[in-house]
Amino acid sequence: MLGYVLRRLVATIPVVIVVAVVVFSLARLAGDPASVIAGENATAEQIAQIRNRLGLDQPLLVQFARWSWSIAHGDLGVSIFTNTPVAQLIVQRIGPTFSLAVVTIVLAILLGIPSGVLAAVFVRRVPDRVIMMLAVAGFSIPIFVLAYLLILGFAISWPILPVQGYTPLARGVLPWLGNLILPGLALALVYAALIARTTRAALLDVLAEDYIRTARAKGLLPREVVWLHALKAASVPIATVIGIGIALLVGGAVVIETVFAIPGLGRLTVDAIARRDFPVIQGVILLFSGIYVLINLLIDLSYTWLDPRVRFT
Repeated sequence: MLGYVLRRLVATIPVVIVVAVVVFSLARLAGDPASVIAGENATAEQIAQIRNRLGLDQPLLVQFARWSWSIAHGDLGVSIFTNTPVAQLIVQRIGPTFSLAVVTIVLAILLGIPSGVLAAVFVRRVPDRVIMMLAVAGFSIPIFVLAYLLILGFAISWPILPVQGYTPLARGVLPWLGNLILPGLALALVYAALIARTTRAALLDVLAEDYIRTARAKGLLPREVVWLHALKAASVPIATVIGIGIALLVGGAVVIETVFAIPGLGRLTVDAIARRDFPVIQGVILLFSGIYVLINLLIDLSYTWLDPRVRFT
């Protein structure tokens, strides 16, 4: 296994390099931060002075080489506007985003896996059709629409949950969870739809296997056959979808944190893009890319625990 892990880590190096080039290029396409800093009434000379001070007047290859050298030494740079190290900004904002991700994952798993199992058990019957219809709706409705519908239902029509803001966990579990239920549910509904469909498809394949029919013939209860035998055998594709979904939460977090005014990494990214703050944009997206690569590696490593038949080569 150690050799496999080392090979996977080495294989991620080209991926990280490509990601770094793409992130650097996309940040430059966002616009000129010198114009934003100088203001609308600034002269061309003032803008040129700011570009010179920030090093933006140098060739792109020189800028990329300097940034890559800093990244290799663990330095994500300094925010152009706040003059705060990017690493410090990330540490300040990672708590709300991590909390939102945890609540979303838990809700999505609690909603998605039982729904998928129920749909597979009652395949082509009313529960299956209703669940798959809701899953399609979860895929089709944009996240921000779901967010506003939840706000309308549980914060305006029935004001039982807060609409905006974030309460740190140190101030209590209930206040912390109260601020995260609505945004977490908005993300989880989309995520649970994917888990439910994958669980249903994987479980149907397993339930058609000979050893499942043998287990039923031996007199095992239906719930034992499904939950103790079939679901474990179908867990590999389900775990893959869950892991990939965790990485894909990044895109949804940007929208949800903006709608619910959560001061997380998604909100930090939106603000940085609006101000053309290159170091912050590059640092946050590079962090998200690294998390995505790490999660995919952990998914591969989990296969031997979920299915002993899997061998690393």
